[in-house]
Amino acid sequence: MIRRLTHVKDFRCFQGWRSESGAIDFQRLNLIYAPNGTGKSTLAALLTGVPQDPQWRHGMKITVERSDGTHATIGSAGDPFWDDVRVFSAEYVRANIRFDVEDGDGAPALMYLGERSIERQERHEAAEKRIRELTSELDDVRGQHTREIRLRDRLGTDKARDVGTALAGAAPGFNRGFDRRKVWAALKGGLIPLDELAATETEDRHLIDGAPREKLTPLGIGPISAATLRTGVVEVLARTATSNMIAELRDNRAWADWVQHGVELHRDRAECLLCGSEMTPERLVRLDEHFDEGYTRLQQAISTLQEEVSVLQAQAQAMSQRIPAAQLLHTDLRQRYERETKHFEKNREDFLLCLESQVQALESKKAAPFSAQRPPEAVGTPTLEPVGLDEVIAEHNRRTDTFLADRAAAAAREFHRMLHPIAAQKREHDSTIEELDERVRGMEAELERCRAVLRETHQEELDPYHFLQRLNDDISSLLGHRELVFDYRDQRYQVLRAGEPARNLSEGEKTAIALLYFLQSLEEQGRALKNTVVVVDDPVSSLDERLMFGVYSELQTRLDPGVHCRQLIVLTHSYEFLRHWAKDLKRGKTPEKRRENATLHWMKSVEQDRVGATAARRPVLVSDDLEGPQAKILESEYFHLFRRAALGLLEARTGKSIDADIRIATSVPNDARKLLEQFLGFKFPMQAPNFTNLAEKLSADSQRRTRLVRFLHGKSHNRPGGGFRPVANAEATTVITDVFALMHEADPEHYVQMCRALGLADECDRLRGL
Repeated sequence: MIRRLTHVKDFRCFQGWRSESGAIDFQRLNLIYAPNGTGKSTLAALLTGVPQDPQWRHGMKITVERSDGTHATIGSAGDPFWDDVRVFSAEYVRANIRFDVEDGDGAPALMYLGERSIERQERHEAAEKRIRELTSELDDVRGQHTREIRLRDRLGTDKARDVGTALAGAAPGFNRGFDRRKVWAALKGGLIPLDELAATETEDRHLIDGAPREKLTPLGIGPISAATLRTGVVEVLARTATSNMIAELRDNRAWADWVQHGVELHRDRAECLLCGSEMTPERLVRLDEHFDEGYTRLQQAISTLQEEVSVLQAQAQAMSQRIPAAQLLHTDLRQRYERETKHFEKNREDFLLCLESQVQALESKKAAPFSAQRPPEAVGTPTLEPVGLDEVIAEHNRRTDTFLADRAAAAAREFHRMLHPIAAQKREHDSTIEELDERVRGMEAELERCRAVLRETHQEELDPYHFLQRLNDDISSLLGHRELVFDYRDQRYQVLRAGEPARNLSEGEKTAIALLYFLQSLEEQGRALKNTVVVVDDPVSSLDERLMFGVYSELQTRLDPGVHCRQLIVLTHSYEFLRHWAKDLKRGKTPEKRRENATLHWMKSVEQDRVGATAARRPVLVSDDLEGPQAKILESEYFHLFRRAALGLLEARTGKSIDADIRIATSVPNDARKLLEQFLGFKFPMQAPNFTNLAEKLSADSQRRTRLVRFLHGKSHNRPGGGFRPVANAEATTVITDVFALMHEADPEHYVQMCRALGLADECDRLRGL
């Protein structure tokens, strides 16, 4: 017995589906009212076990009660429970009934004659016994298999999560979507040996944790050398100025400089600017002899060397200023870069010290140009070059160019480091799962061989003539004539009309034939009907009311769950057909007995998620309390109309959904008109059903009568093309309120009892506008 459908992963409109909270278990008799488009036929297909999906991709889980009273949850194909489930549906009709009798193969033969005796029965019993044993053992092994897969999956999922956390952003492959499948793929492809990984571990961490850097401009300056300068200084120091020296100027450099500059200012003057003495030609000649060409050239050579020193000092300073900050380099290059920077600065200081010694020597020579001097001692270093710094910058720039690729490679190596600890565990899980897989395959193969024995036995024991007469009697009773009959010719069933192959069968005739065919087959093929779960999907499609009652009678009489079959589940979109089952749903002396006997469910399609302008819908199966007011509407159309009009009015008043406004302006007026017509027919059974005249007898309020007649005549049976009419119509709410107010005015006791019977006692006054 099917108790409850709990999960469906992926099957048509059942996507990620779960049973509603508060859902009740199925009982012996179960009625499911499901308007078209709510997933009714899909539910019926699920209840077959979906044999066309042996891999169980739909992921259904269903709770059942086995024949021994034990409960189980079925979540895979091949369970023997499905052997006792029979479903009548459009799919069954397509698979089992053919009406192209003349030109096609006809309906397939249901039975074949068999001649086996005790030997077949013994084989049958032995196969059934082994199936029971294998089913129990297989459940246990599959449970072990499932647990082992879960342990392995958890190992991979946990590791994938750790890898994603550690390496997200380091390489595209480790971002969103990284899961255990990639962990398994890496393990399958083989890991880099640990000794190789250890060699690059520190560098890899710097790459993974680092960020992309900008390229740096190399210093690009060749070596700066003071060697030529030193040679020039040595030459100048060795030179002496030869001239007719004036002693006072020779021994006083400051005076000599002052006088040398002043001579040029007095060339064209007759007297001294400072003292006023006469500037005789003889004095100017004497001064020129002191400052002759040799002295001047020496002074110029010293000045030139001093300028060269200044240039070298400026170059050294500029080179220092062009050194990039260490923070701009890749992290693992900074220590080396800082060492090279310190080494360069030390060299620069030595270089500047060397230059300073040359400066001092030149100053000394400038003060004493008339005597040779010894070269200064070698101090500092004569050459400055940034070779080490440029090498580090070049390495930084190379890494910057290849940073993304290098970081991705580092992340791949780190991924392998993280996988090494679980490699052995994964191999152990794989080995265990493979062993269990092999056991499951062997047991499934044996189980299939046993079932093949049962199928062969069933085919051998069939006899199509055994039930042919009853089939003909049933179709005659159901259709009310003997025009259509069954025959068995050429090992196939045929449907005949007046002795000829039936053509142009109505949909009602086809449905009736298919249903009787199905009902007859339930008691054949060696199957015990008392162990059978029967699911009937919409058996009254295209049937008129007379045939609808006949179908109900056939199902109720021949299946009667708990008496004939074990369980009956009926799905229908027809409210009229549902009402025929009202008494069966109420069978039982106490509420508890009634609830143990039958269930009533309502199926609808609700909006689940919206993606842009598209709304996804999902089926919902809602259980109903057979002792509650909603079940009351099955007793008559009058109850149904009263409750639907009342709920439509209340929802339009208090709800926020525009759907309620649409219903109050479109469908609810039809319900209200039918409700009022039935009420008036009850109050005035002897009068013709003139809506306007009867309304006048019930209410003295002329405005109310006018509103009722105009609105209910105009709004019920609306057709397109009548011009624009607003959806949110306040008049509709007022007029539906008038209907309930009129009923209360005409028969208050009846009105109050209706509200109570339908669970609307608290809404009596609100419905009539108080």
